[in-house]
Amino acid sequence: MPRLKTEYVHVAVTDHRIVRRPVAPAESGKAGMRTLAAWVEPPVEVRRRNLAVANLIVGSRRAMPENRRTGLELIETLAKSQYEDDPFALAAICEAMLQEGRVREAVSPCRRAAEKEQDSADRAMALGIALVRSGELAEAERWLRKATLLDPSLKHAYVELWTLYDRQGRLAEMTHTLDHYLQWNPQNIMFRVLKAAIELESILGLLTSIPYP
Repeated sequence: MPRLKTEYVHVAVTDHRIVRRPVAPAESGKAGMRTLAAWVEPPVEVRRRNLAVANLIVGSRRAMPENRRTGLELIETLAKSQYEDDPFALAAICEAMLQEGRVREAVSPCRRAAEKEQDSADRAMALGIALVRSGELAEAERWLRKATLLDPSLKHAYVELWTLYDRQGRLAEMTHTLDHYLQWNPQNIMFRVLKAAIELESILGLLTSIPYP
């Protein structure tokens, strides 16, 4: 997976992108679009909505960009009333838009999904990621922290939060984020390495501040 830049020598963190399900690189799906069809056709008024959501989910989770884009195109043909109060559809739109790099457009569906499912760590994390990518760091921090509180095992939310703090040079918050996750999983190698790097940075900073006689 892509690696995120960090100030620490020999240390990088993995870009886990959106939610907890691993996917192949966005454009690495097999050539050719997979056509989807309902097993049992629902009523006419919900068929296009279901087809749109199915394409969004398959496109996002199976690394099939053509299906993902078809899903987004279908969503744009629907009246908002057909999905604006549906957290499942909103979450699918949010995930697809993030994978397509449409981060500013993603904020609205991500926010509505998170507000509809306030107990979902995945929804909170997705909104946090959309806000980070859109440069709204203060609000992003609140949602990413909420995600870690809702689900202490959601590693990707900690990675995003730690990276946000790293960008801002907030050493204490970086350490706190690592400690919070390590309370749940003390054997995680990546987080232990990051914590050791921060501790080494602090020691080196202290040594360089000592005046020589």
